[in-house]
Amino acid sequence: MFKLLILFLILFTSSIYSQEKGIINGKVTDKETTNPVPEATVMVINTAFKTVTDAQGNFQFTDIPLGTYEIKVTCLGYEAFIHTDIVVNSSRPADVQIEMLLSNITTGVIDVEGKYFQKNTDVSTSSYSLDFEEVRRAPGAVEDISRMLQIMPGVSPANDGRNDLIVRGGSPAENLTMIDGIEIPNVNHFPTQGSSSGPIGMINVKFIDDVKFSTGGFSARYGDKLSSVMDIRFREGYRKKFLSDINLSTAGFGGIFEGPLFTKKGSFIISARKSYLNLLKGAIRLAAVPDYWDFNLKAVYDFDKNTRLSFIGIGGLDKISFEGESPEISDDNPYGKAKGDQQQFTAGFNLKKLFKKGYWQTVLANSSAFLNYTNYDLRTDELVFKYDSYESDFNFKSEMFYQINNSNNLIIGALPGI
Repeated sequence: MFKLLILFLILFTSSIYSQEKGIINGKVTDKETTNPVPEATVMVINTAFKTVTDAQGNFQFTDIPLGTYEIKVTCLGYEAFIHTDIVVNSSRPADVQIEMLLSNITTGVIDVEGKYFQKNTDVSTSSYSLDFEEVRRAPGAVEDISRMLQIMPGVSPANDGRNDLIVRGGSPAENLTMIDGIEIPNVNHFPTQGSSSGPIGMINVKFIDDVKFSTGGFSARYGDKLSSVMDIRFREGYRKKFLSDINLSTAGFGGIFEGPLFTKKGSFIISARKSYLNLLKGAIRLAAVPDYWDFNLKAVYDFDKNTRLSFIGIGGLDKISFEGESPEISDDNPYGKAKGDQQQFTAGFNLKKLFKKGYWQTVLANSSAFLNYTNYDLRTDELVFKYDSYESDFNFKSEMFYQINNSNNLIIGALPGI
């Protein structure tokens, strides 16, 4: 028995030790053309880890001790860049996407200093770039991207109960949200009809690779929105094996599943989350009982090294019941018993083709929203008011980007709507 115990401790210790290493996977691309940057030097700061990107701009570090790191990337003809807050753990490889800006090549002595912040070349001012770790660790945001953006300059919340973005005094209906080039009418549960806000976010922050947020001065490629643009990029699923993550948070209970597709020429990542406040109704005596599901999905397939098709899906199912007060207390206002049922879904395809100095991209998407609201008399339980609404939008967008030289770009696009 004692020998078995010793053997178990040895195996257990070996297992723990073997998991104290992690992996960093990454890709370096040109920020303007989105083409891969080959032969870029990538180094983990304050370590001996150093490598060079391959022809597709990919790099990998293995056997990295668990912890938080910074990566510095340099390449001839590009500005050096430092990516911070790369968390290495044993559960899944850290994924790093780095975009580099062209620089003028000069002769003589050159001082290479890495920049810590990425610039949005579409917007000269009032633009911010955030990565996953910044969103996850934001205090008070409870892993909700909209609440996190409420602390940005020029943005103010309407109240504590909702994550409305009031940008420079504008309306919450004047904000644009995009995920991988696909417009999302609303990324929140229990939204107000016609607005882009709600009390609880639908986006799983573990899907987020980075967020670009602009509060003014954005280009015509974003359409007719007046206040702000939130451009989110979802990360890809892991292409080498299947991974899963089960979690419980204030937003609900759910899981994430990801893995390879089509003999590793593609990948998928999907999540589902369910609220649990309805299960605690009796214990915490809620007057309004919210019940919701949300789903996030991204799948990609590479036809070749320059052509990629991606699919994005996001949706939410919301139900809420207002119990109201007893008839004895509510004689003056007996219409306090109400029920709400809302559903919203967005799904779209994004086809992107790279060429030497730019890319061509086409997006086809559909967004649907259904709202049902009923109100009953508390005394007789008779239906007093009923409201039904259904909206559906089809969106088609096509654009071509061509880099004329280091200072000038040509962008041509069309954005009809149905």
